[in-house]
Amino acid sequence: MYKRILIIDDNVDFVEAMYDHVAPLVDITDTAYNVEEAIALIKENPFTLILLDINLNNRNGAEIVKFIHENETPNKETPVIILSGIISSTFVDHYQKRFAGILIKPFPPSELKEKIKEVFDKLPAEETPKETQVHDHHDDHPELHYAGPFEMDKLKEEVKGVLEHVKKNSKLKSLLKQVQVDRSADQYMKAHIGMLINISAAICAKMQWNSEKTIEKFVYASYLHDWALAMRPDLARINTFAKLDLLKDTLTEEDYQIVLDHPNIAAKQISDINEIPPDVDMMIKQHHEFGNETGFPSKCGYQKITPFSAVFIVAHTLTDYIIDNPKWTIEDFIKTNKSRLHGSHFTKIMRVLPELK
Repeated sequence: MYKRILIIDDNVDFVEAMYDHVAPLVDITDTAYNVEEAIALIKENPFTLILLDINLNNRNGAEIVKFIHENETPNKETPVIILSGIISSTFVDHYQKRFAGILIKPFPPSELKEKIKEVFDKLPAEETPKETQVHDHHDDHPELHYAGPFEMDKLKEEVKGVLEHVKKNSKLKSLLKQVQVDRSADQYMKAHIGMLINISAAICAKMQWNSEKTIEKFVYASYLHDWALAMRPDLARINTFAKLDLLKDTLTEEDYQIVLDHPNIAAKQISDINEIPPDVDMMIKQHHEFGNETGFPSKCGYQKITPFSAVFIVAHTLTDYIIDNPKWTIEDFIKTNKSRLHGSHFTKIMRVLPELK
């Protein structure tokens, strides 16, 4: 059964720690840091389970439970596990039948995983219909064949080789310096992919997200995010909506549309490939989005961007910045992109970037 979970807590470090433990158990993990963000997600997306803190920036998590019960949302029957450090044993005794679980902070991750397993074991056996999954694809996306640097049947082998290289460079601090930047148009795709892998891996290491399964997701996303533009590196270099809009009169209608929609097209193509790890399609779908709602194709804000997507977006933006600016510096990149790479998931990522030098 397709599983999607929502973590709601105002402590960024706690959310990130929980994400690392929860993400391997489900297909998609969303996060919210306040009541408004949580309600916005709950209105639009069906969740298998919600993990909820009670104290949310001086607001009460009970507001979210009340909203779910009193409004028409896809989560009317979604089980909720309470995670809080301010509840008493009396609260637990009184409300334990109302929720799928109540955990008092601090608690061991194994206890949370056991509660989640209990919830999942009670779920119906039939698979959730595909339309409840949040891919937002159009029915008219063209069927494409992968035309990247490696054939699809050899990509898995290539990913394994890249992972071995990453593991040998445990510190990863020097990876950025090892990249030889080839800025010629015909080498753009290979240079872009190689740098994107290195920068993604380096950021993950700094954020202590450097498990092999996590890095594997970023390697796949790096190879496949421009699937729909693999034969058109000239179009792949159009990396912002502002640039696309500026070039609109010079592009054919077909070229304009494929640039605008290529994240959705690629995500749709790989969503049905079993070998591709979970989260990769969402990372690809969101790789041109920005926290300030100026990205494409959906112009979604930081509240709807997943943590893995946020890392990939920063790595992708930095990769293009390096290719476009021979005299680039991390400091200039941060200054130039701070306004659009903002929001809860982006804050810590931008804070560790100077450590990549």
